[in-house]
Amino acid sequence: MTIYYVDYENVHAGVDGVDKLTPEDTVRVFYSPKADTMRIAFVEQALNASCKIELISVDNGTPNALDFQLVAWLFSELPKGEAEHVIVSNDHGYDAAIRMGVRLGFPEVRRVSCIAEALGVPVTQLDEPAGKRRGGSRRGGSRRRGAAAVEAVEAAEVAEAAEVAEAAEVVEAVEAAPEAPVEEPEAVEEAVVAEAAAEEVPVQEPVSELQAAVEEVAEEAPKPRRNRRRRKAAKPDDTAAVRELLSARGITLLDDQLSVVVKSAQATTNKQEFYRTIIQKLGQKQGLSVYGQVKALFKEIVEALQA
Repeated sequence: MTIYYVDYENVHAGVDGVDKLTPEDTVRVFYSPKADTMRIAFVEQALNASCKIELISVDNGTPNALDFQLVAWLFSELPKGEAEHVIVSNDHGYDAAIRMGVRLGFPEVRRVSCIAEALGVPVTQLDEPAGKRRGGSRRGGSRRRGAAAVEAVEAAEVAEAAEVAEAAEVVEAVEAAPEAPVEEPEAVEEAVVAEAAAEEVPVQEPVSELQAAVEEVAEEAPKPRRNRRRRKAAKPDDTAAVRELLSARGITLLDDQLSVVVKSAQATTNKQEFYRTIIQKLGQKQGLSVYGQVKALFKEIVEALQA
């Protein structure tokens, strides 16, 4: 299942390949009054497509307004499930937002120039106009078209450079902001467990600043519920139960990896939080390897720990 976010102001040809998607895929085309017409080639592909297509009109009163609204919608959707998210645009400014999301623990998002590129299928030049010849003589018309093409390319390069510079300034400002002191994960975990045992109340994990900001901007996206179950300290029996469950499926983990899986399952209520906790404790490379082995057994692990 993949969700594509098409920046239609930037790439009209970004929808190329939509007819190759599956019913589980979704294409969200973000358009504005500056780009609200669709070519016949896209209409033909859309009519033959089996995926879900959403046309999203955005407010466009300021520069890059569509880009910011697309990113807000995208990051509001990331915590909700296992779908892959892909930005369809030639605008390199999105790369800075993607890198910042990875630094904050969100899954990495791909950026491609069109859907066909993401699927690895031949690309059709939908932006190629089937137009009429204009001008007087063939030589004069060719010269005028050549000069107009050069001017258009130069203007596009200047606009793209300005967008990249603006995105870089935003990222530098965020990176320069003072960060709150971060406590060691083990110390935080011991403190949370001790507090839960003493007061006998459910423990709630604080919402990240980025997620809170995204949920405030993306008014159309439903806000996730934050009810958490009480966390209990890991016991030898818990570890043994999970080890037995994994062994039955042919999965063998190191002791420290198994301990992280048990503690993460006890501390979370859904796969997204389970994934983040494992990545936080084991790091990106080792965490992805461990999560990839156990994600399909998340519910069974939780049930084994609750037994």
